[in-house]
Amino acid sequence: MGIEWPTRSAFDHALLSGSGTGIRIAILDSGVEASHPALLGRPLLHDYVIDLAAPDVCLPGNGTDPYGHGTAIASLIRAQAPDAGIGSFRVLDARLSARSAIVAAAAHRAIDLGYHLLHCSFGCSIAAHLPLYKAWTDRALLAAIHVVAASANVQPHTTSEWPAALTSVMAVRCVEASAEEGHAGEAWQVFPDSLATFGIAAPEFHVAWREGTYRRMVGSSFAAAVFTGKLARILSELPPQNPSLVKGMMMAGY
Repeated sequence: MGIEWPTRSAFDHALLSGSGTGIRIAILDSGVEASHPALLGRPLLHDYVIDLAAPDVCLPGNGTDPYGHGTAIASLIRAQAPDAGIGSFRVLDARLSARSAIVAAAAHRAIDLGYHLLHCSFGCSIAAHLPLYKAWTDRALLAAIHVVAASANVQPHTTSEWPAALTSVMAVRCVEASAEEGHAGEAWQVFPDSLATFGIAAPEFHVAWREGTYRRMVGSSFAAAVFTGKLARILSELPPQNPSLVKGMMMAGY
């Protein structure tokens, strides 16, 4: 794939005017409640549940979310990029626990299905599991598929936690709108000396939750979802771009 640097005006126009049209986003989370009022109007592209007993088998889901977290992520992405397609890959259980093999199986399935963007709200710091994360994030990079991951909700953001700490991944933190390091109103913050390179400033996030309810939440997971939606807007308006190139553009505030 050739490198095509967009002009600054084209990049800004994409961020402001893009709606996510043509972009398919795989949400690797706790499932998505497809019947939630915040998500009605566009059915899920796919709905899979990955079973610990057989992580290489993707079972059909039923449009539910036993926890509510994945539904919250989907609602934030939809608010930013209303025309993007969303697929649900349930890798987190009702306690938001996961297994690296399940995550890998879901990621490989999403890549096989041609998703343009993988969104992750989990992290693993077990050194022996790093090859599993490296394998599918490398495969995504080579297939020009973008990966966004929430950073850990701890400071300083120096902990090696995968997939966020992998250099091909766009890692996102939550920045309080009143904090000195961030300013409300900017599309995203950039922290080049941190493993969590990007930040979204917000005092809280209004999200959809399970059983048709809503909540106000804080945390990196929700910041990352907003960032994913903004990225989908940009990708929907520009020619296909290498993920490393796009990460560089977004770090430069291009």
